[in-house]
Amino acid sequence: MMEYEQEVKSRLAEAINSSAMSLAELSRRTEIPYTTIQEYARGVMPTAARLGLLCRALGVSADVLLGLRES
Repeated sequence: MMEYEQEVKSRLAEAINSSAMSLAELSRRTEIPYTTIQEYARGVMPTAARLGLLCRALGVSADVLLGLRES
């Protein structure tokens, strides 16, 4: 279970860090505090609701971040 969670956190951090938008812009678009966005970019696991907001803002499928399908 821990390995799977680490993979999800890693895919999310990669999506955030490779995004064309700044962390500040991602914070504005999702209404998630900037410091929390920084934590996600470093590999902290968000709640399901925030994961959905992040997926929408980043244009990434939750299925891809969760490893349920390939990009």
